[in-house]
Amino acid sequence: MSDRRLLAVVDDEDDLREFLCSVVQGQGYDTVDFGRPDELLAYVQDPQKAKPTAILSDINMPGMSGLDLLTKVRGFGHRLPVVFLTGNHQTESVVQAVRLGASDFLFKPCKPIEIELVVNRALELGHRIEQVTQALTTLKNQNPALAKDLDALENMMRYETLSKALNAVKRAS
Repeated sequence: MSDRRLLAVVDDEDDLREFLCSVVQGQGYDTVDFGRPDELLAYVQDPQKAKPTAILSDINMPGMSGLDLLTKVRGFGHRLPVVFLTGNHQTESVVQAVRLGASDFLFKPCKPIEIELVVNRALELGHRIEQVTQALTTLKNQNPALAKDLDALENMMRYETLSKALNAVKRAS
């Protein structure tokens, strides 16, 4: 596993997507960007592509919403952190995103420092999730009798991610 963090940015607005990528790249992280959620879905299913460490996505896009994107990404078995860009008036969408497992939010309009802080947290969380997942897989393979206990540990890890998302919503309120 590489120590390099890769952020996937999904937004149908070209200028905003380019701005987000430039801010994140300015922090020394790699980005891959998509104008439509279905492009990201094809990317994460391609075994030849580097897997993102986290996703930053607009919540409202034509064709497929960010919420639908999150549901599909989770359906593929990916537990990477997903950060949503949203307007302050979209409380219902934020609540639904938390229920689906969003890890954090950026409220438009957002400043570069806000982007840097939220994205840094998401990328670090995604990196830790990758490390723990690989370690748990190795342990399960070496000790099949521990599989049930290790699955319980993974579930606790998911709960911690959800708790952090709920705290993000409280901060934004």
